[in-house]
Amino acid sequence: MLALSLRLYCLYMKPAHIESPKNPAIMEACSLKEKKYRDRAGMFLMEGDKFILSAIEKGHMPIKVFAQKLYKSLEPFDVATISQRAAKALSDTASPQSLYAVFEEKKENPNFEEIKKLLILDGIQDPSNVGTLIRSAVCAGYCAVLASSESADFYAPKTVRASAGSVLDISLYRYSDMPFSEIRNAGIALYAAEAAGESNFCFAERSALAVGSEGSGLSSAMRAFADKLISIPMPGAFDSLNAAVAGSILIFKSIGF
Repeated sequence: MLALSLRLYCLYMKPAHIESPKNPAIMEACSLKEKKYRDRAGMFLMEGDKFILSAIEKGHMPIKVFAQKLYKSLEPFDVATISQRAAKALSDTASPQSLYAVFEEKKENPNFEEIKKLLILDGIQDPSNVGTLIRSAVCAGYCAVLASSESADFYAPKTVRASAGSVLDISLYRYSDMPFSEIRNAGIALYAAEAAGESNFCFAERSALAVGSEGSGLSSAMRAFADKLISIPMPGAFDSLNAAVAGSILIFKSIGF
């Protein structure tokens, strides 16, 4: 109902300016900051002019746009100008942005036969780490990201922000049970990051990289299924990296850097 009501509001109301944070369109967009409403609507909220304008330039079409100022590049879209109060309600940060947009979540099933590089998030609960890893995967040309059900939501505001909006640029899938047999049957070699893993290794041309949480590491199922456990050599006085940093280093190693 949320998705339908927001679309109907955008279609028929089309306000030139929204002053109140209690406006129905604002309230429904604000609700997308919560996972249960995102899941119900199949939509998410993105904030920040750089992220949104870049997404639109790449062909991602917003359902609704809220702006504190007019942007010439947004003229073809349904844009409502908003007050500072409305922007503050939409924002997930202390400093409200000037531009907000509602996008549809991607809903598709993976074809592992077509995937060359795959990132697997195994219980990564910090949305900032999830977003950063998605951003690194996109930059490295990865095809898709799989996440366990314990991992942070792909479309949570912090995840979207940490991804710099790149959640729109890659296929994202979530599983309660990882499709290990499908990955293996597709001929994808699985490399799993582990502190005690090998540090001298090379990635196969078609490969999946699994990164576990900082607190508990890889799940026992992921560790057992992996073709190889790998690690990053750390000759310094400290031997621990943030999950997003370690994962990003391995992502780029997997493509030859």
